[in-house]
Amino acid sequence: MPARILESLHKQPKDNNLKRTLTGRALQEARRRIFLAHSYRCAGCKRVTAAYRLHLDHIVPIDDGGSDAESNLQPLCTGPDSCHEKKTNRERARRGDGRKSL
Repeated sequence: MPARILESLHKQPKDNNLKRTLTGRALQEARRRIFLAHSYRCAGCKRVTAAYRLHLDHIVPIDDGGSDAESNLQPLCTGPDSCHEKKTNRERARRGDGRKSL
């Protein structure tokens, strides 16, 4: 499915008072379900890794109108030169975010 279509499926209206729907136990359970569904495989590089080396990433970021829906979440590997770091840096560059890159 083209990226533009995927993004439109996961977007929600922008709201400055947007609150996370996944917190605490619900977040931990969602993380476990998504990691299991992906067989502990990074959605970026497709490598299998331990759960503690995976980050639960929003396909469409919350700041860009994404949601906490499980269909908008994916596991990405963490660490130096990881898929999560690369994606975050791309998003910051695209937004012109002044924060330091990971």
